[in-house]
Amino acid sequence: MEEKNRNMETAITEEITYLVYQLQESEYEKARHYAVLSLGASRTEEALPHLLRTLHNDTNGTVRAMSANVLGNRGDKRAIPALFQAFVSDSEVAVQVNAIQSLSKLGAVETLPFIFDRLREAPVPGLLAALPVFLAYMGAPALPYLLQTLRTDEFEEFRSCSATTLGSIRDIGALPDLLHSFRYDAALRVRVSSVRALGKLNDTSILQELRDTLETSIEPSIHAAIFYSLGALRDVNSLSDMLNALMNEDAMVRYEATRALELVGSRALTPQLQHIYQNHANPETRSCAIVLMGVLGDESVLADVVECLELGATPQMRQCAAYSLKKLGAKNYIAHLQRAAERETDPDAKYHIGKVLNSALSSVTSVTA
Repeated sequence: MEEKNRNMETAITEEITYLVYQLQESEYEKARHYAVLSLGASRTEEALPHLLRTLHNDTNGTVRAMSANVLGNRGDKRAIPALFQAFVSDSEVAVQVNAIQSLSKLGAVETLPFIFDRLREAPVPGLLAALPVFLAYMGAPALPYLLQTLRTDEFEEFRSCSATTLGSIRDIGALPDLLHSFRYDAALRVRVSSVRALGKLNDTSILQELRDTLETSIEPSIHAAIFYSLGALRDVNSLSDMLNALMNEDAMVRYEATRALELVGSRALTPQLQHIYQNHANPETRSCAIVLMGVLGDESVLADVVECLELGATPQMRQCAAYSLKKLGAKNYIAHLQRAAERETDPDAKYHIGKVLNSALSSVTSVTA
């Protein structure tokens, strides 16, 4: 056994030596990229200095970005200074993005003020939108700084980012500040981010205020965010508002109301959804209704769904009918999808119907295998 272990250690050492050689000497980007991935996966102590050196010195931005990524996955906090330096000084956006993601994974809360300050001075394209996903890795230790930023930062982008991150962390301690921002922040985007974050905290005490705001606010983006949160909180008392929102002129409001009804609705809503589908003039509203008819699973709607798949006035309606039909899973539904895919002339609708059909066929194959 001891000899076997020695042989394994020797093999690992030889593999690390080979990978380090590739990292330092190969002129091929793919070879160095593979070496970074393999060294990161090895979790050996010997790999760390070589990954840090690659992060700073490799001439290829993709290789440096991968080094930043694997350093976060390794979970070794000794990489924090190097990752922060890479975020500050590297010219490649991919390196900066991966450095922040890894700093977040390593729980480097102490770098948050510097990251925000740096982004205020020199915004990185696309990074602010992704930042809440990364910062959520930090969890509750990041709460004090995020709450302070939400309350006091002069830039609405950073207040909005903080609100979104607080929702992702899902710490109930953020509730008072998110409520305050939802009610009083001067920037619409911050109020929207705050109300969406509130829906993730799983506190139903806010439901009545959300319902009341539907009555008093005229902002479609606020309505959409409220429906997102009402759905997340499974508010069955808002079903009527959700149904009415399917007929809203704003596409995002309709979308979020549909998503909410998917979470909260029941087959008892089928007659109302059929009425909307059969009688409303707006094809986009009818598309929402047809989707929900399938999701809620009452097979009494099958004739309407098949009719929509065959004769729907717009490509979007026919796409939605295909999705709805698969959800229903009724007898012969695959044959209906096959015929629809064959006769569809709109390229986008044909692609999406084909995608639903392939998914349906895969499901059948996996069940019978």
